[in-house]
Amino acid sequence: MSKPLRVAFVCSEVAGFSKTGGLADVCHALPLALAALGHEVRILTPLYASVSGQEDFTVVQPTLAVSLGGRLLAGKVWGTTLVSGGSGEDASVALHFLEHQEFFQRPGFYDEGGSAYLDNALRFGFLAAAGLAWCEAQGWIPDILHLHDWHTATGALYLRQRRDSDARWRKTRSVLTLHNAGYQGHAPMSQAAALGIPAEFRNQEVFEEHGQLNLLKGGIALADKLNAVSPGYAEELLTPLGGHGLHVHFQRRQADLAGILNGVDESSWNPETDPHLPTNYSLKDRSGKRACKAALQQRFRLPEKPEVPLFGMVSRLTEQKGFGYLLPALEQWLASAALPEFQVLLLGSGDEHLRQALDRLAASHPGRLGWLHGYNDPLAHLIEAGSDFFLMPSLYEPCGLNQIYSLRYGTLPIVRSVGGL
Repeated sequence: MSKPLRVAFVCSEVAGFSKTGGLADVCHALPLALAALGHEVRILTPLYASVSGQEDFTVVQPTLAVSLGGRLLAGKVWGTTLVSGGSGEDASVALHFLEHQEFFQRPGFYDEGGSAYLDNALRFGFLAAAGLAWCEAQGWIPDILHLHDWHTATGALYLRQRRDSDARWRKTRSVLTLHNAGYQGHAPMSQAAALGIPAEFRNQEVFEEHGQLNLLKGGIALADKLNAVSPGYAEELLTPLGGHGLHVHFQRRQADLAGILNGVDESSWNPETDPHLPTNYSLKDRSGKRACKAALQQRFRLPEKPEVPLFGMVSRLTEQKGFGYLLPALEQWLASAALPEFQVLLLGSGDEHLRQALDRLAASHPGRLGWLHGYNDPLAHLIEAGSDFFLMPSLYEPCGLNQIYSLRYGTLPIVRSVGGL
């Protein structure tokens, strides 16, 4: 290997501590994979009120001064160690949490009751700016500043400003990974000054869109390199249909846009060793999968019928995930006497209208459809193990991880041919 790199991840979620989607899985597994290759990786993510395991964290930085838009804000940094085992590639990564009472000690990560926090741009602009201050406070200037989606896209701007004013940062380059460019971080233009966005960048080429700020758009323009989470998604981003309204801007950066398929942490997603399963199993001995199916049917209050096909789904409740046509189809299929018996179960959170629709559908078909609102990581593992089929009818899917998990667990994924699927 060539000279090991210092890589700083600044991200809104890390699986095992905070998660709403695949971004969290990547920001858990990829740092460990890089560390296993010999690189020095550190992660900074918010200390949300619901982050698990806080009692075991230690103080890394009692006070972290962060300059943002002419204001000096104070945070506190806590730390733990992210550890991976298995396959002879044990690795560890410093995982640090940014505490700020006003910004992060709230009931939700991004919203409450389905309504996005109005200051989300400022909350995550603070995280992005804190990423650079955090590195400086440790005396640890990275070679790569790895940013993720709109939440930390402004970090590309802050790094450029640092490179112009501080020789320590001259060789650092930014990578913005696009997990889902459909979410772009819109905010009123009146917040530009508070985010430290100079007037010359408040235009249609960088941060401005229809009179508003678009944080992801600015990151696309200013990051040194762009990474989509699959080759297929990288190609889709260049098209009017798949570019989420930003295809022209992706086309301008095409030479700097790569598509690298996400992987999975096989030490966490392995049916032979998974601690969340009642019985482990393997390709040679699949009896444990039958036990997992029985446990799953019990959990969702479905009749224990090993011969009945069981369809599972773990998803955010958004139209992107295909609920617009999945729910009408399920309603028709469940009501049909002509179809063979089958069972469906879902785990997810998000849109309130979709939640209510699932409530009604489950009430109309007890014993056929079970669903639970929220996210539960151990239960997500059990769904992958106990289901016969896994549903992913997404309208678009930048990469998708559950189809990879499903194949690992001997569960057949049923997907649409989009993005990484």
